[in-house]
Amino acid sequence: MRRDLGQPRPRRERLLKPQAVADQFDVCVRTVIAWATNGRLAYIRTPGGQYRFRPADVDAMVDAPAEVA
Repeated sequence: MRRDLGQPRPRRERLLKPQAVADQFDVCVRTVIAWATNGRLAYIRTPGGQYRFRPADVDAMVDAPAEVA
């Protein structure tokens, strides 16, 4: 499939690495991975098996009320 050179290239969404999410919440990377595997934070797995997070999903978690354990 060829792209028309007159059309702008579609913009890819920038994904966050686990360390960036951990820094935002002031937790360790293992906690972020646990949130992902437990369903608290949506994630994407790369072909290499690494975790990536959409900024909108991380922002939604910031705005969500905290869970009381």
